[in-house]
Formats: sequence, structure tokens, C-alpha cells
Amino acid sequence: MDEDEAMLLWQDVLDLVAAGRTGELTCPFCKKGQVQVKEIEGTKQTRLECPSCRQFIVGRFKQD
Repeated sequence: MDEDEAMLLWQDVLDLVAAGRTGELTCPFCKKGQVQVKEIEGTKQTRLECPSCRQFIVGRFKQD
């Protein structure tokens, strides 16, 4: 899977995070885990990670 395909899978979750709806986010890869949203201290970045399959993405997903 290339980066573009991975971003397409994450897009629905990223849209929810950008809208401020961070509860009950299902992993787009394994469909089992609840995506954890963690602010990276000292930056404006956010890490989204599935505890089940360990897929993750890091970036600026929220509007300031």
C-alpha cells in the first residue's frame, strides 16, 4: 500500500478529527480498534494510532 492509498483509508477519520469529533473512531485498517488521538506536547501535531494493529498517522489535523 502506498502513501496515497493509506491517506484515503484515513480520510474519514481525519475528517471527524478536524470537526472535533474524536470519540469512538474505528480504525480504517483493522476495523477492530478504537483510534487513540494524542496531542504531541510542544507541537501543534496530533498522532492517531490504533492500539490493535498499530497503524498510525501524525500531522496537523485540527484547525487552529
